[in-house]
Amino acid sequence: MKCYISCISLLFVWLPFAVGFEQEVVPKCGPEVEICEFEWTVEYLETMVVYGEGGTGNPVVSRNGSLFKRTGCDDYEPLTEAEMKNTIMADGSYKVVYAINGQVPGPSVVVYEDQQVVVKIQNNLMYEGITIHWHGMVQWLTPWMDGVGTVSHCPINPGESFTYRWMADPHGTHWYHSHLGVERTDGLAGALIVLPRPEPETEEKVDEYTFEKDYIVFLHDWFPFHSIEINRELAWGLTRYAYGLNESQCYDTTSSTDGGGVGFTPFESGLINGKGHTFHNSFNASNADLDALPLEWFEVKRNSYYRLRLINAGMLFAFRFSIDQHDVQIIAVDGNDVVTMAAESIIVNAGERVDIVLYAGAHQENFWIRGETLEATANGEEVVPGKAVAVLHYSGANKDLPTTERDVCTEEDPCRVINCPFGEFPQSYHRVCMPISDLKSTKEQMEVHPVPPAEPSEEFDEVFVNFHFSSGADVPFTPSVNGHNYIPFSAPPQIYPIGNDTHAPCDTQDCGDNCHCSYKIKLELGKTIQLVFLNQDDAVFGMAHPVHMHGHHFHVLKTVYPTYDPQTGRIDADNTDIQCNTQSCNNPHWRNRSWEQGNVPGLNLDNPPMKDTIIIPRKGYVVTRIRSDNPGFWFMHCHIEMHQVAGMAVLFQEGDISDMTPTPEGFPTCGDFEFSEEEFKRLTSGKKKQEHRHKYKRDEENHHHHHHHHYSWFHHAQWKKYIHHRIGYVITICILLAINIATVIGFCVVKRKLTQQKKSLLHKREEINKALVFESNDPLNKSKGSSISKQNLLS
Repeated sequence: MKCYISCISLLFVWLPFAVGFEQEVVPKCGPEVEICEFEWTVEYLETMVVYGEGGTGNPVVSRNGSLFKRTGCDDYEPLTEAEMKNTIMADGSYKVVYAINGQVPGPSVVVYEDQQVVVKIQNNLMYEGITIHWHGMVQWLTPWMDGVGTVSHCPINPGESFTYRWMADPHGTHWYHSHLGVERTDGLAGALIVLPRPEPETEEKVDEYTFEKDYIVFLHDWFPFHSIEINRELAWGLTRYAYGLNESQCYDTTSSTDGGGVGFTPFESGLINGKGHTFHNSFNASNADLDALPLEWFEVKRNSYYRLRLINAGMLFAFRFSIDQHDVQIIAVDGNDVVTMAAESIIVNAGERVDIVLYAGAHQENFWIRGETLEATANGEEVVPGKAVAVLHYSGANKDLPTTERDVCTEEDPCRVINCPFGEFPQSYHRVCMPISDLKSTKEQMEVHPVPPAEPSEEFDEVFVNFHFSSGADVPFTPSVNGHNYIPFSAPPQIYPIGNDTHAPCDTQDCGDNCHCSYKIKLELGKTIQLVFLNQDDAVFGMAHPVHMHGHHFHVLKTVYPTYDPQTGRIDADNTDIQCNTQSCNNPHWRNRSWEQGNVPGLNLDNPPMKDTIIIPRKGYVVTRIRSDNPGFWFMHCHIEMHQVAGMAVLFQEGDISDMTPTPEGFPTCGDFEFSEEEFKRLTSGKKKQEHRHKYKRDEENHHHHHHHHYSWFHHAQWKKYIHHRIGYVITICILLAINIATVIGFCVVKRKLTQQKKSLLHKREEINKALVFESNDPLNKSKGSSISKQNLLS
């Protein structure tokens, strides 16, 4: 029994482990497989800790510029190659993170288009609920699988499991992440790659490449403390003391070249595939604070093509991505194919994805892969932007870190930068900005996804959505949409709760300029919806916002910026195309009324790019279109995590609830609970309690009554009923009882015989001893057959 209990208990021992990130795109299932399944466990791990069997850990420490595994107070061992690969190093700081199957970033989900994807998640955290959003999946017919806490479904509580099941659509580079609180910033995110199904061999297309390898570049900012600290200090107005509440130095918010805000908290480090360096003491990529920390290396062979799938999973910072002495050639954005466009660099905002073709045409060497923030100034003084780095390694080159420099932009040879959040760099930078809307979708992309038309007029609606800071709110610079600071629903609307007490209604408040409510916009099914995203406010530190729409990929028809000072690059004047009637611009319209009904000049209706996340320039706007053909509740929000959780969001209800797919049988529910005084009295009234006591007393009296009349328990009515219905059990018990009695009797008989034999043996031994004593004392018997006498006795 003891062995059985020990074996069972071993099943519940938590064995933490860490696994290195797989940089290559490798599908989990073949294209012929209909259902591709994954099993995940979410648990705590700590960076810079090597985990062994049984759950023990050893910290990784730096001594004299090298890394060691600490095995005792003063005992150190070199790290093995496997330990170096599988330990979550991050940027060298110690931090408890959320890991999926021991990985940060989480394991990549690589499947084929139209496969049914099944992900079973076990939450082994102590007190945090979780949800997983499949960023880029449109969730046709499965809106309750979208993974948005308080919208799609209830959080997966600690100790619970939840199975996601959805169709992989559309193909392309996507990602997944927690969509509850600020958990994604602490590790709960990973790549989601949907591969197009293989087609029969045909003639090679002009723009088609043969890739030697397909790489994932998972890029994000990183902080050495939990993101909830950033969230709360931002809410409490403590960001000035971001270097430390007791530190004498204060932090000044950093700005981009146009004067818009960039970093409301200091940039600490950037990671590529979970690895990175800090540069607190140096601005040179070759002089990190601790060079011994591993970086991600991407190996290439000369004269070969490679696909790099770039994903910005960051909390806050956008990155200008480039590779020293190599062009980046953009072939897809947010998973949607575009005509190849070459550039020196591309800016990737939080939530965005970009597919890049890299031609390895340089000489045999190592080159820096760079992601730099857009920070330019702080309090009027120039600052060095933060950076994330990795290594492009040509086969055959040495293993030394690169010493290369990025391309120099000149007046004669300016650098093209794609996807700028502003219209111009200062002239001295010699960089030319190109908005993402200037990219062109491929012919094949447009054949599948044509631009929704504006005609007929009864099937066209236009919705203005202003993402901004409400300076007129009680708390200055409150994140808002159209003057509404979003309050989450208490029960997810996608599980169709009954009643109006699941949210804070907006129509009962004065939302003329700013209000706090569960902001929702209703879209009718079967219409062309022209969404005009704008970013209009008078906040001192207004900034560009990356906006993500769930449930759709939209056509990006036009991007418009304010005007800039060409020398400084700072905003010179607001754009005046849109008329704002309130301080928060929460009910805007076109200043020129002839632009209504889809008649905005300059729209690309032929081959615009498609995206699900778009950067809205400060004081500018972006015109997009969708077809309202996906019934459900779809979240739209700023993808800067702290802005989203602070209320820069809106919920779109597409169609009526009757148009939406019902939830699966047994789908979990949640929401508020209120215990009324009347209900409490009904359940705990004195009368009820007294009746219970009287009943108990009567039962006691009846028991004593039966006992005094010597009723045998065998004649009790309940026992008779039990015998009648459970005769098999009774027979079995009787047989077992008989066997036990027989065993006891047998044991007693054997024991009695053994006792009798023992007594007989003792009696014979006594006779032998007496005989021996007699023989030794009688001299007459010393010569008379004493041996015969002893032999007889012994026999």
